[in-house]
Amino acid sequence: MERNLSIVEELSECVKDFNLKQAVMAFFVPYGIRLRILCAISSYFLNVRYTLINHAREAEEDE
Repeated sequence: MERNLSIVEELSECVKDFNLKQAVMAFFVPYGIRLRILCAISSYFLNVRYTLINHAREAEEDE
């Protein structure tokens, strides 16, 4: 628990010094590319899911 707290404190110091995006990218430098790919894939699937839900609602309203 104390270790997690110290990590959070270090990250909050980074956020104070830089903006949030720079701090996150500095923390995840080795994982930056993987992180971007995962974000793109997850946003794509969320968009597909949202579109399907909207089509289902429109079909219910039409009936």
